[in-house]
Amino acid sequence: MTRTERWQKKRCSLNHDWLKNQFMPGLAKLINVLDGRVIDPTFLPSFVFRLRREWGGYADELNELLQSFEEEMSPRRLFDCPPLANRGEAVAEWLPGVIHALWLSRDPVFVWTDEARTRLDDANRSHSEIIKELEHIGPVIATEALRGIRPLFGEFRAHCRDLGTAVSSFPSEIRIT
Repeated sequence: MTRTERWQKKRCSLNHDWLKNQFMPGLAKLINVLDGRVIDPTFLPSFVFRLRREWGGYADELNELLQSFEEEMSPRRLFDCPPLANRGEAVAEWLPGVIHALWLSRDPVFVWTDEARTRLDDANRSHSEIIKELEHIGPVIATEALRGIRPLFGEFRAHCRDLGTAVSSFPSEIRIT
């Protein structure tokens, strides 16, 4: 498996498997429970525990993913594999750098990464606000107490959705333009 394939696999795992298919449905259910549309007395304590413990590690992994995008998805990665890996030394010194520079000038690489970082920062900020409020509520998770911070959960959900959209906007393969 190439570095690019590993990067794409990690992106899929974090963005689709975890964020969009596990975490966000749980967040949506939490909001539905708070709004009285779903009755599940055991869900709130378990999801709040998950919210406290899970987000930070995954947010760190997402940040690492975003930081590595330019390096791992650059067309210069094509020079790591045959047939381009078998080029002469004279070509190896300059061509990968030129290819990378062309990619940066033709594709909105920094727009993609800046947008995703902004969305991750927004989600992290919302998460921190929720955690601060949960500390005031205390260890017993009561539906009525959480209803008081329901808008924070809605805001966090919107930021998570925007983050998922931003990460999805990254190309799924190395682009040569």
